[in-house]
Amino acid sequence: MEELKEEDVTIIYYDFYDHIKGDYIRQRCIEIWKRCMPKAKIICKTENTPEIKEFMESNRWCQECKKKSMYNYFVDTIRLWDSLKTENFLYLDTDVYMTKSIMPLLKEHELFAGKQTDGLWIGGEPIKTEVFQNGTVMWSRKPNEIIKKLLDTYETTPCDTNHHNCRANTDFQKTHPELLNYALSETNNY
Repeated sequence: MEELKEEDVTIIYYDFYDHIKGDYIRQRCIEIWKRCMPKAKIICKTENTPEIKEFMESNRWCQECKKKSMYNYFVDTIRLWDSLKTENFLYLDTDVYMTKSIMPLLKEHELFAGKQTDGLWIGGEPIKTEVFQNGTVMWSRKPNEIIKKLLDTYETTPCDTNHHNCRANTDFQKTHPELLNYALSETNNY
C-alpha cells in the first residue's frame, strides 16, 4: 500500500438539525484540526448534502430514527455509509479536540473507532467501569468488510422509541455504542 500523506486525508463532520447549538465549541475544534493537520481536507455535510439526503431517504434505519427525532442515532449509520464511499475517511465529532497531528495513528491502522468509558466513580476511583467502542472518532483507510457488517447490523436492527435505544432481533436492548460493539464482536477480524 502506498504511503499515506496528510493531503490524502478527508476529515468529515456532520451538522444535522442543530446548526446553532454548540457553535463556539464546534468552530474552535475545527480551527484546531486545521492547525494540527493543515493539509487535510475538511468537509461539512448536512442533511441537505445531496448524497446524504438520498441515503437518508432510502435507508430504513435513518427513516425510523428521523420520525422519532433520534438524530444522533442515524448519524452513526450515515458515518458508516459515508466511509464506504470515501477513501482515507476520518470522522470527528465537532467536540473532539486535537492536541497534535494524528497522522502517525492513521498511518499505523487501516480502521479504528474511538473508545468510551462509562462507569461509577467514587472519590476518583472506578467502582465499575465498562469500555466500549463509540463513534466520536472513526478512521477508515479504505472500504472494508467490517464497515459493511456494521452497516448491515444497523439495517436489521429496529429502533425502540420507549427506551431511546435499539432493539436487536434477540430482544436484547442496545444503545448505539453497544450496537457498534455487537456488530464488531460478530466479525472475525475484531
